[in-house]
Amino acid sequence: MDLQARKLNLIQFLTQTKNTSLIGKFENIIKKQSSVDFWDTLSNKEQQEIELGIKELDNGEVVSYKDVMSKHRK
Repeated sequence: MDLQARKLNLIQFLTQTKNTSLIGKFENIIKKQSSVDFWDTLSNKEQQEIELGIKELDNGEVVSYKDVMSKHRK
């Protein structure tokens, strides 16, 4: 069964059920999925790069915007 058929089956089931508890569970699943943390959507490599950047900032390893722009404008 393809994804579209599965979705249609779920829709049909939900429109016919009178089980309010089950509908509430579906609503909770949907709410949880729509409130996914941005961090969790990043790859491990992206997370590691961000963490490295934070450590560099914490250690004072920063370059000012002015210095970056003057270097790249040459």
